[in-house]
Amino acid sequence: MSRQAEVKRLISINKELDKPSVPLNTRIKLLNQLANKLQKVGRFKQASETYKQIVMLQCQLFGEGHPRTICSKTKEVMTYNHQVDIDNKSRVYHEAKKIEKAERIRKANDEALKKREKAAKKASANLE
Repeated sequence: MSRQAEVKRLISINKELDKPSVPLNTRIKLLNQLANKLQKVGRFKQASETYKQIVMLQCQLFGEGHPRTICSKTKEVMTYNHQVDIDNKSRVYHEAKKIEKAERIRKANDEALKKREKAAKKASANLE
């Protein structure tokens, strides 16, 4: 399914959830579909928040120790960890880019300094 189709599907799921007449079981099912789709398109933070809503609703409906609730808690944690992993990789990448840029600047400064020293030596040799 294309990314555009996924987004349209997310919009339709959200519209269903806005209806006040949606039973709790159906709401959980729709939220689960929404969380899965969000995760599939790479929106891990939103997916994790949606799984958190699912867990709250399942605790009300089934209880905290029910297998469905535990499964949703696991999905929430895994999605959160995936987001943290992406955030960490992104942070490390940006730090590496800053170091790379600083290294390029240092090399350019070193080259400019060598050119100045060479020009100064040449100028002093011409004066003698």
